[in-house]
Amino acid sequence: MKAKAYLNNNTLKIKSSHVLYWILSFTGLCMCILGIFTAFNMHIHGHIVFSGGLIMTSIGLLFFANSRYYKIYFNRSSGFIDILESSFTSISSCKVPIARYSIISVQTNIYLNSNHRVIASYEVILMNNFGSSLYIAEFDDKGEAITFAKHLQDITGRDFYIDNTPVTKNVTHRDMANTRLHISLPGKTKLKEIDDGHDKTLQWKIYFSFFHYLFMAVFMYGLFHACAFYTAPLLNIDINIPALSLTFACLYITVIAGMLTVNLRTYVITITPTELHAYWQFMGKWIRFKKIKKENILMIKNSLNINKDRIEVISKHAFTSKNDIALSYSRERNVDPTLKETIRKAKNLTIRINTEPLSMTEKFYLEELIMNP
Repeated sequence: MKAKAYLNNNTLKIKSSHVLYWILSFTGLCMCILGIFTAFNMHIHGHIVFSGGLIMTSIGLLFFANSRYYKIYFNRSSGFIDILESSFTSISSCKVPIARYSIISVQTNIYLNSNHRVIASYEVILMNNFGSSLYIAEFDDKGEAITFAKHLQDITGRDFYIDNTPVTKNVTHRDMANTRLHISLPGKTKLKEIDDGHDKTLQWKIYFSFFHYLFMAVFMYGLFHACAFYTAPLLNIDINIPALSLTFACLYITVIAGMLTVNLRTYVITITPTELHAYWQFMGKWIRFKKIKKENILMIKNSLNINKDRIEVISKHAFTSKNDIALSYSRERNVDPTLKETIRKAKNLTIRINTEPLSMTEKFYLEELIMNP
C-alpha cells in the first residue's frame, strides 16, 4: 500500500494507511469467534466463517509485519533532523544535521508504470552541493509537491529549487552543508563489513521473522479447514483427511522454501579505490552486477519513503538524461514513441541498491561509506 507524507508544524510523518489492516484483523478475529460458536452448535456454515476469519486475520497481520513508519522532527534550535523509525518488531532512531542539506528541490520524475504508460510524478528531495540527497515524498500533482516543499523550507531554512532551478535562496556561506556524516552502527547491525586494506565490502540479507512464518501457517490452515470441514461435507465428497493434510503441508513447505530462498540472497556493494560495484549473490552466483567509476558518480539518493526503500547511485549521464526527459515530456501532447525507450535507458544508467531490511542509521552509514570511503 502506498505510503503518504504528512507535515504538521515541525514534524513529518511518513506511513502507509493501516485502516485496511485493522479492518481485516478485527473482522477476521470476530469471524473466528463467531465461527467457533456456530460450529460447536453443529452448524456447518460455522466452519467457513471460522476459516474466513483465520484467512482475513493472517492477511491483516502479515501486512502489519511488513509495515514501517517514520516520524521526522526538524529541530532548528538543535540543528538536527531527528528520525524515529518503527517497524513490527523494532524501533530505532538517528540524527542528521540539518546543515547536511542546503537545498529542498521539487524534481519532475518521468517513469513507466506497470502498464508501460509514461507517468509524471513530483519528488520532494533534500539535497546538497556535494552529491548527497534524501528522498522525502512524492506527489502526483506538482502544486501539492510545491506547497509541501515550501512548508518544509519554512521549517528548515534551506534554499528552494524546482527542477534544479533556484526559486528562493536562504542558505548563507556560513551555513553551507557539512560534507561528512558521523554515523555509528548499532550493536546488532544487519551490515557485515569487510576491509582487506584495498577494497571495502558491505553485505546484508533480507530475513523473514518468526511472525511471517506463523501468520503464513495460519493462512494455510484456514484454507485447509475450509476444504476439509466445509467444502467436502457440503458437496458430499468422501475426503481423505490425512491425504489432504499432507497436500497442504507440502504447499506450506513450498511457500516456506520460497521465503527461505529470499533469505539466501546476499546483497553486496564493494568499494574499490576507483569504482563502486553492486550486485546480489545467490548460492555463490553474482546476479545483476553493476559498476560505476567514482568520478562518474554525481549523486547518492537515500530514501525516507517506504515505497522506494533503496539507495540510488546516479551517474552524471543518468542525471542529464532524466533532466532531458523531464523537459521533453508534456501532459498536453501525445508521448513521443522514442520517449519510452529513452526512459528505459536512463533507468539502466542508475544503480539501485535494495536497502529494505536496513534501518535508517545503516542506510546513512552505507551512503557515507560510498561517498567518503
